[in-house]
Amino acid sequence: MDAAESQMGWVPVPGSTDDTREVLLSLSDCPTDAAAVQLAIQRAAEAVESDLCVYADGDLLETASSEATLAVPVHGRLRGHLVLARSDRDFDAADRDALDSIARALSLFEPGVGADLLDRLTLQDELVAGLARDEIQAYFLPKAELRTAKVSGVEALARWFHPVRGILSPADFLDLADAGGLLPAITERIIDLATRAAGDWWRSGLRLEISVNLPASALAGPSPRLIEAIPAALDRSGIPATSLRFDVTEDAVMNAADPATALGALTDLGAHISIDDFGTAHTSLDRLKHLAADELKIDRSFIRALPRGGEPAVVRSTIHLARKMGLRVLAEGVDSAETWRQLRGMGCDAAQGFLIGAPMSPREFLAWIASWDARGRELNTVSKRSPARSAISEVQGPERISGAAPSDRDLVAKP
Repeated sequence: MDAAESQMGWVPVPGSTDDTREVLLSLSDCPTDAAAVQLAIQRAAEAVESDLCVYADGDLLETASSEATLAVPVHGRLRGHLVLARSDRDFDAADRDALDSIARALSLFEPGVGADLLDRLTLQDELVAGLARDEIQAYFLPKAELRTAKVSGVEALARWFHPVRGILSPADFLDLADAGGLLPAITERIIDLATRAAGDWWRSGLRLEISVNLPASALAGPSPRLIEAIPAALDRSGIPATSLRFDVTEDAVMNAADPATALGALTDLGAHISIDDFGTAHTSLDRLKHLAADELKIDRSFIRALPRGGEPAVVRSTIHLARKMGLRVLAEGVDSAETWRQLRGMGCDAAQGFLIGAPMSPREFLAWIASWDARGRELNTVSKRSPARSAISEVQGPERISGAAPSDRDLVAKP
């Protein structure tokens, strides 16, 4: 290795091996020379039968062979990152699958990734460290029964308390988590935090159902790690499995080969299943009856359109058909008393949205729920008296409770 290569920081790889995945996952562990690095990346290129190039710090670096370009920094916060991009065309689906099978540790970017590459890679490294330092915390979005206005449960949502960037919502880091294979760890973290909080609430007499979002990857098949993590979390918290609910998006269900098996493994533990964001993937309700779900969550795009005329017939028919199939129905994105009134009249079971409360920390939630009963009673009283808007129809938005924004896609597992 010459001086230039040493300054550039060739990534250490092990000696000769037929296991490309092992080679790539071991890039930062075993000292060797640049030739071994070239061999590793050449194997990756051969796997997808096309030339590859490697970017680091946003720049195309020195050519390592006729097939590929390689350089990966081994210093600072980018240690161990390998970024592959097609040199002549975009990745197609088959190539992506091939690279994914080589190593989940690869971060894939299209050509022309630009100056934000360094920031994305740095943030991904910081996310790994943040998980280890317990910077990922759970916020809670309350759900209320439309008939009684009582709070019946909460949805646990991930928040990253970044030491420099502040509180980050899932929209800021879940794509990176998915690319880095971190979604299972984040999901388990939220399950643990959510059940612990629920355990404290149950012991104080506040018995609420708690929901956690599942990543689409969880539908590929029953995850032994997840199946083991759930009973362990329940044992630590002392709450029954029946108080735990998992939300999986309609889109994830549509794209999964056999969602029933994975969801059935969760219901076998005693947990409940909700189909989230319903209406966005155009799944027939008839298809859903073959799943273990017992709740349908109508997507906020339909609910927020109701006060403006929207498509009330679509919402009404969805509620009617779901109820005939024995499914409970929850409306997402309820931001006004008028929407509450309409949904109550349609026979919808429950609601969540900024009218009720924004995502909040466990401490904020306890302070909030102490004042909710009076507001809830007023809400249903106003709904019974008149369809007119009242003072309570004002959206309880992010200015009232920290850590939320109306446009925030508050998802722990929807990449």
